[in-house]
Amino acid sequence: MAGKCEDRDKLNPGKGLSGILNGLADLVETLGKLEKDGLVEINERGQLGKKNIKAVYNYSVRMGLGGAPETDTPAQELNEKKPAEEDVREPIVDIIPEEDHLLIIAEMPGVEESDVDIRFGQESMFITVDGKNNGRKYRKEITVEGLEKPVKYTSHYHNGIMKIKIMKN
Repeated sequence: MAGKCEDRDKLNPGKGLSGILNGLADLVETLGKLEKDGLVEINERGQLGKKNIKAVYNYSVRMGLGGAPETDTPAQELNEKKPAEEDVREPIVDIIPEEDHLLIIAEMPGVEESDVDIRFGQESMFITVDGKNNGRKYRKEITVEGLEKPVKYTSHYHNGIMKIKIMKN
């Protein structure tokens, strides 16, 4: 069952901050009516404006389990940082096949060459930096087809760029 608030004309866009606060008071009043009447959903959108100042609003409220209001607004906080288990970055990697070798270029700024660990698996290469010196951590698994053991490679790190040449057999 869906209900819609028809009495939103109370909001006077010409009153600036007081108009906004009145609009919020109307929203709270509407939510109370919504709960009282047992309605499940309310949707509202519109525009406010005077001269060169214009605003657009859009909101949707749905009643969830137990009558607790759930709100869905399109303008959510953009700067929210979700808590991460670990701040491990994945380096940007380019893989360039050459005639006699495979060139892998990985961008890992802010680390030292001695912190970079390169290991090889069955058909994979692993680049790991555990950030012992500066706290930056990187991890990347790269699939390399046709890896033959023992793997012959050279690496060079300069200004945040790791170049790895894997020789073809």
